[in-house]
Amino acid sequence: MTVEKKVGIFFLVAVLIMVILLESVQNKPLFRKEYSLRTYFHSVRGLERGDSVRLAGLKVGEIKNITIAGDKVEVLMAINKGVPVRADSRAAIKMVGLLGGRYLGLSLGSPSSPLLEPDSVVSSLTSPDMDELLVKVNTIVSEVQKFTGVLDDNKDNIRTILSSLSASSPQLKESLERLGKITEKIEKGEGTLGKLINDDTLYLETKKTVQEIGRAAEGVQEQTPLAAFTSVLFGISK
Repeated sequence: MTVEKKVGIFFLVAVLIMVILLESVQNKPLFRKEYSLRTYFHSVRGLERGDSVRLAGLKVGEIKNITIAGDKVEVLMAINKGVPVRADSRAAIKMVGLLGGRYLGLSLGSPSSPLLEPDSVVSSLTSPDMDELLVKVNTIVSEVQKFTGVLDDNKDNIRTILSSLSASSPQLKESLERLGKITEKIEKGEGTLGKLINDDTLYLETKKTVQEIGRAAEGVQEQTPLAAFTSVLFGISK
């Protein structure tokens, strides 16, 4: 074998090794077939070209391009050939972890929904903005810290109150038991208060007395002042 042939074989082997390395490092087969899908957002919130596209958590492609399209941001996806993305699938920007990193997540959709054709548009969902969530969490933590500080400043008073409640709990329990017994007696009509509440006699007598006073007042209005005074005087004396 000539030197030229050896050099040629060596060169081919080196190229093949480089291709394999690129495949393993970048996970991008050179002869992989893809098809494009698009989706639109008002904000991509840190999503970048080259980030992965995942269908139900499984990587099925990557972001090819991100451009401004009118009042929205267009995201162009390259999806591996044969991956079923259905018409009712939804696209949402998600975080890889709390430290950052984002990907475009696609939902499976329903089995009865038709598959999307290449260059179709996938409807998008607006997921909560982590920055806004973190601000709200920080606000809550701050309020909790303030409340904890107030408790810490008044821990002696709180301890005293709790001790007082603990010491008076037997008396409080006894008072509640007495109140329960009194209420039970009232409901049964026992005692003066129980009779007043449960017996209609006092109500009927009071009503009768008011009616008689009303009739007497009507009679007094029809008399002369002297006769009215005499009537009231002797009526009371009776």
